[in-house]
Amino acid sequence: MKAKVFIAGMGTSLFLAGLAGLVVAWSGIVSVSAIGESGTLDRLLGYASSQSIHRHAGTQTNPFATDPEAVRTGLHHYKENCIACHAASGIDKAEFAQGLNPPPPKLTAPSIRDATDGELFWVIANGIRSTGMPAFAPTHSEEEIWKIVTFVRHLRELSADEIEQLKPANEGDESHHHDQSGH
Repeated sequence: MKAKVFIAGMGTSLFLAGLAGLVVAWSGIVSVSAIGESGTLDRLLGYASSQSIHRHAGTQTNPFATDPEAVRTGLHHYKENCIACHAASGIDKAEFAQGLNPPPPKLTAPSIRDATDGELFWVIANGIRSTGMPAFAPTHSEEEIWKIVTFVRHLRELSADEIEQLKPANEGDESHHHDQSGH
């Protein structure tokens, strides 16, 4: 008898929690604006994202980790696909990336440095839904993605020449700059 009451109570609780979630979603009371501070929901989604990456990423190690040519190739791909959001030493992220929420992580941060090669590969290959991080597997080979991982690992050790190579060709072009009012 106690088991039936417990199961009924759990079922009712789950039903009510699901119903409450639907009411919140339907009502629109949770703001989806990219402007503003992160809240509890953002922290929860960030935690869920980290757990998902850890669970789904492989445990493989980078086959190009010590290849200097991989750093050069990775630099090219990073400049073409990543620097606009993630920036680099001495190079700011693009104007549009300043409005991304959640903000793109600094790829020299301890959390990225502590990620496994497999986790970095998985994120670059698969992207992260609803964050602005695209999946590169549809447009890049596994070898190219590994070389991007190699370059991400190298970001803390950029030479002056590599920083120059990463700079946009039209650096200093302010023709599309907006003031705070968006005009």
